[in-house]
Formats: sequence, structure tokens, C-alpha cells
Amino acid sequence: MHMFPYGTILYLGHKLLLSDEQIDFFIVHLCGWALDMFGGFLLFFDKTRPYATFFVVQFHLMNSQMFHIGMFPYTMLASTPMFFYADWPKYLLRKLPPFLHSFVPMVTEPQPSVHCIYNKEDIKPENDKDKPGTQSKMKPPTSASRYHKISTIITVLYIAEQCFLPYSHFITQGYNNWTQGLYGYSWDMMAFIGKGASRWASHADMLKQHATCLADRLKNYDINNVEIYFDIWKSVNKRFQQRMFDPRVDIVTAPWSPFEKSSYVMPLLVDLSDWRKKFVEIKKELRNSSKEYEVVFIADFPEWIKWIKMNIIEDHFN
Repeated sequence: MHMFPYGTILYLGHKLLLSDEQIDFFIVHLCGWALDMFGGFLLFFDKTRPYATFFVVQFHLMNSQMFHIGMFPYTMLASTPMFFYADWPKYLLRKLPPFLHSFVPMVTEPQPSVHCIYNKEDIKPENDKDKPGTQSKMKPPTSASRYHKISTIITVLYIAEQCFLPYSHFITQGYNNWTQGLYGYSWDMMAFIGKGASRWASHADMLKQHATCLADRLKNYDINNVEIYFDIWKSVNKRFQQRMFDPRVDIVTAPWSPFEKSSYVMPLLVDLSDWRKKFVEIKKELRNSSKEYEVVFIADFPEWIKWIKMNIIEDHFN
């Protein structure tokens, strides 16, 4: 597990005051929900920005230590200064000693730009109307030009696209699994499927690609008419371990389309989600015992239990 010093200290500090369950409930879920709902708005205003920045940075540092979600926390940390004033780097650079100013970018105040729109009073005050030399310089625009209108339309369309994509499950049905959507285009990205879960083994489209690639590679060894079956077990958000794909289906020949649900994806056993509290109690009891146990909670579909029983009986009589 990668370690970030400050994030590690922060996590250990919380551990001194709270249990793992309390950290999970208060810090991860409640604080995570509050930041997701209000953090962006609080970063917009000058009075609340310092407080929001403090909690946002702590939250992302905690995420970097508690979850295996790659570069996501560090990307969020790097994008946080986007909510600051545009001249914040120059403000910090001006605090440096004067002899260092020659080694850093310009620390002068930002100049008017043709890409922005200004008030007429800010560009040409009444007392500067007759100032010599003011007519020779290009004046910044005081009204929207064609460039501004096109840029606004493109920006609005981009924002609309980003708002629509998380709700596009009804279009991209071939990618929908237990996480209910495309990874990276869905707000359900916090669904965790076991430890060290392989991406290709958790997505119907990647499973299809993997099987097709294997079949094509085997043709190089004169192995044709290949059938490939997968019996993959996963646990999402600490539920029962269960089959994710139907092991009776040949994935090489199985149909797949981005606009239709994959027939070989098994449904998530959500009816058994309440058992997760019982799992915690069982693990605590076993942890307090003198012996060491490896505990795995497994659930299966009724038709598979029946199939297993029939095979056991058949093997017994044979």
C-alpha cells in the first residue's frame, strides 16, 4: 500500500479517537456525503473557501490511504486550486525575497485581456477621457463578441454532457454491471469489489474482450473452435461472495452490444445485504477467540445449488 506521510498521520490521529466502524460511518460516509454535496459551493465563496479547502484536502488525503482508487485523490488535490483567484501563484511569489524575483515568473498584476469582458467604467474612467496616448492602445472588449458567444456555447454543451453522462445507463447498457455504469462516467465509482480485483474480471465488456483475445491467440497454435467459460466470484461492498458471470455461457460466442444488457451477467444478491452487520459480529467473535480463522461468506443462486446437489448425487452413485 502506498503511503503518504501526512495522510498516514491524519488517519492514525482519527484511529486514536474513533473505532474503524465510527471512522467508516462519520468520516467516510457522513463527511464524504457533506463534502460531495456542499464542498464545491463552499469553495466558490471567499469567506468559506479557506475552511472548505482545509476539509477537502484532509478528505482526499484520507481517501488516498483508506481506499485503492489510484490517482483519484491526488487528482482532486491538484485541481482544488482551480477555485482560487487566478493570481494566487503570483500572490505567493510576491512573498518571496526580492532577490529571487528574477528567477520566478512575472509577479506583476494581470493586464486586461481581449478574451474577457469589462465594464466601461473600469476601462475608461471619466477622469481619463482626455489622457494622452489612451487612443493608441487596443481597448479590451466591453460587450460580447462572436468569440465569446461561441466559447459560451461550447462551455455550456460540455457542462451539459458531463451532467448527462452519469445518467446515461439506459443507453450504455452493455457496460452496466454491479456498479451500474461506465467507470469514470458514473457517480457510483465508490463500489468496491474485493481486494486486488482485476478490472477485466469485473466488467462484462472487458471479459468479452479478454475471451476473444485468448481465442485469437490460441488460433496461432492451431487450436480452433475454442470455448471459454469463466466462474468468477466477487464481493461488492462487503456483501456475500457470489458468482458474477454465468459459467455455463461460452463468452467467446456470447453476444455483446453497448446498447443491450449482457445476458451472462448474474444479478447482485441485494436481498442479502442486511447480512453485512452479521458478518461484522461473526468476525469479531472469531477474532476474539484463541484460534486464527480465515472467514469467507458465500451465497449462490438456487438453480446452482440444485445443480451442485444433483452432481454430488450422480457422482456418489457412479
